[in-house]
Amino acid sequence: MSNSSNLISFMKKQELPLSFIEGKMTCLFFSAHWCRPCRNFTPKLIQIYTMLRNTGKNIEIIFISLDHDEASFLDHFKSMPWLALPFNTSLRRKLCSHFGIEHIPALIPLSVTPSGGLGFEDDVVKLVEEYGADAYPFSANRRGELEAMDDARRQGGKLQELLGCKDRDFVISADGIKVNFHQLPLIISYMFDTALLKLVK
Repeated sequence: MSNSSNLISFMKKQELPLSFIEGKMTCLFFSAHWCRPCRNFTPKLIQIYTMLRNTGKNIEIIFISLDHDEASFLDHFKSMPWLALPFNTSLRRKLCSHFGIEHIPALIPLSVTPSGGLGFEDDVVKLVEEYGADAYPFSANRRGELEAMDDARRQGGKLQELLGCKDRDFVISADGIKVNFHQLPLIISYMFDTALLKLVK
């Protein structure tokens, strides 16, 4: 049986000491295979985690299983590229209580307090679902920045700022053709003129 004071890596098939995550931006991921929202969220999180790691972000995620048994835990964990605590129902109850977990999935970023102790942020699942990799490093400050940018966009701004994001500068038509944002004013103007002509006739 695995030592509950160690982390395990399914991909590397080995145990790792807790010191392995020192200096990394670390999140605790509370999830279970029986939970449909967890199964829907996990692939999105894998994509974001992989993107962040590939761009040099020093991030680590630790899976905390709320599965009913170890076999279910292993079946759920095998698709995850990050680490996990060994299956331990007693430990997970303590962690759920300490971090105030009332629902899953939950993604809890760990932080360092001003006194040097271990702190943590609120659950960021909704933040990650809304902003993707742009939510990194998942802090309260980053949440505030993103919400401020949203407010600025709602109060006015260019069409591409309202509809686009860092990784996408286009919309698509029904037949799959990409339309760059700089073409939109011309298209909208044409549609408006066409509609106006129909009204005149």
